[in-house]
Amino acid sequence: MNTRLPEYNDFLELFAGNNQLIELIKWCFLDEEEQREEFYRQHGHYPEKRDLLWKLKRDLVQVKNEIGG
Repeated sequence: MNTRLPEYNDFLELFAGNNQLIELIKWCFLDEEEQREEFYRQHGHYPEKRDLLWKLKRDLVQVKNEIGG
């Protein structure tokens, strides 16, 4: 049984196979891991885990606003 929202499926179909989006998500993950490791080096413990997809969304909105979109 598919419990996904129709909008979710629409976006999956829209972005399926979009290698640039997949690469962006990969780099977002790597950036997050690097920031966590730096925090650990400075504070001796890891920060609370951030939601990776919300981080990506915030980053995308911030860049859009910076370029005047």
